[in-house]
Amino acid sequence: MLDRAQRFPLATPFRYRTLGETGWKAGVTVNLSRSGVLFAAEDPVCPGMAIEMWFTLPAGAQVVGSGFVVRADDAIEPPRLAARFHHYTMARSSAPD
Repeated sequence: MLDRAQRFPLATPFRYRTLGETGWKAGVTVNLSRSGVLFAAEDPVCPGMAIEMWFTLPAGAQVVGSGFVVRADDAIEPPRLAARFHHYTMARSSAPD
C-alpha cells in the first residue's frame, strides 16, 4: 500500500492553465501536499492534461510549477481538480504574465 503525502488545508488564490494556453484561469486551493494540490477551478480540465500553476503560500512565497491533472470532479460547482506536481519552485516574486 502506498503512503499518501500529508495534506494541509489551504485556501489561497490559485492560477492555472493547460500547456500552450496564454491566459491564466482562476481557482482557489482546497488542500496541499508535497506531491500535489486540490483546487476549486474556474473551468474543468480533463485528467491527464498537463498544466502550469502558481499560488502564494501564507508566508508569502510564490509557488510556480507544472504538473498534470489526476482527478476532476465537475459534478459540483465550482469543479474540483486534483493535480500532481511534476516540478515546482518557490520564490519571492510577482505573479507570472
